[in-house]
Amino acid sequence: MYRLITFGGLSLAGGDERVAAAANQRSRLALLAVLAAAGPSGVARDKLLACFWPDSDTDRARHALKQAVYAIRRDLGTDSAIAGTAALVLDGTVVASDVREFDDAIARGDDAAAVALYGGPFLDGVFVRNAPAFDRWADTERARIQSSATSVMYAVSECCSATRDGRCTLRICQPDTMRSPSWAAITKSDHGSSLA
Repeated sequence: MYRLITFGGLSLAGGDERVAAAANQRSRLALLAVLAAAGPSGVARDKLLACFWPDSDTDRARHALKQAVYAIRRDLGTDSAIAGTAALVLDGTVVASDVREFDDAIARGDDAAAVALYGGPFLDGVFVRNAPAFDRWADTERARIQSSATSVMYAVSECCSATRDGRCTLRICQPDTMRSPSWAAITKSDHGSSLA
């Protein structure tokens, strides 16, 4: 199994040496990030064309998407990594991702798991050349995830401070975790004060 890391940057880990070829292709990793964030509903091919190849005519854009999907499947060693015809879906059993696991934790109300998964801003410092629609999408997703992360960190912080004896049994609320750069960055309010 592979793991796509989207918090704090963008990288793909696991598998064998062939991942290096995909890892050096920022646009392919960005495509994986879009699919991972979409979850099981996937993303329409036309939306991906507009996102990554806005200046290409339809035939060239379709060919570029087909080549990107082929290269990812080849590098990951399985055609099932990305499935679908009208919409493309990333198979989470082949490529797990922090963003999908974070969204799943939020959906099931597991705040501690969501906080533990959050490792920094979504796609921090990631830009794809000649793809302004991708950059706008990434900014929107980053804001959505940041808002969710802030909410769950407030909730976890409240839980930790509400214990009777002042001790929190949640691993995420232990002092070392609460002093981490990710915790400090997300828990700063607009006025510069910190929850931790």
